[in-house]
Amino acid sequence: MEDRPAMASEGDPGERQAEFTPEEAVALAEALVRLERHDPRAAEVTRLRFFAGLSVEETAEALGLTVRTVHREWTYARARLFEWLGESEPPRAMETEER
Repeated sequence: MEDRPAMASEGDPGERQAEFTPEEAVALAEALVRLERHDPRAAEVTRLRFFAGLSVEETAEALGLTVRTVHREWTYARARLFEWLGESEPPRAMETEER
């Protein structure tokens, strides 16, 4: 089964973006910049998974990585972003679902 971020599988892009307050969107953007400095590959995986809505398999193919590496980078990126955003649980928009 494909593993897609919830944001990528619900409604049109305008509706999905509305799940964040403006403050949350700014905080997420800042956290992504920080992630880019710490781990550029994890940041790219995050952009493709979260914003482009690619599956793990599609992300692996796009970046020339193995599926296992994409899973590892996505897990790491989510953990760091949640830590930096002060979240104990992922925002609903960043949860993954099996498809």
